Amino acid sequence: MTPRNVSKKIAKLIYSKKGEEILILDVRKVANFVDYFVIATGTSDIHIKMLKDAIIEELEKLNISPLRTDGDKSPDWKVIDYGDIMVHLFTQEARKFYNLENLWSDGKKVSWKEKVKKDNE
Repeated sequence: MTPRNVSKKIAKLIYSKKGEEILILDVRKVANFVDYFVIATGTSDIHIKMLKDAIIEELEKLNISPLRTDGDKSPDWKVIDYGDIMVHLFTQEARKFYNLENLWSDGKKVSWKEKVKKDNE
């Protein structure tokens, strides 16, 4: 799987677990240490920990393991580093504080939601 496809898989998994404000940023042209950021908001510290654990578990089924994780002692933020992909999971307050979307605003947003055809199309 390409890093872009893995990023989309992560976004869809977060969505399925009730994550909010899910964003994929393609930062290949503006960062030299990562290709994609997946950024999402959880509703609580327990929720973001559950999202982190679910992502790691699902990707390990595809033989994709994180290089490292961080934020285990932080109730507001978790990060999973897959090399080409960095997953940032925040509480609402922490996301506003760190404001990665603004910091990396030169990155290109990647669409990850499937288009659903209407019955009459």
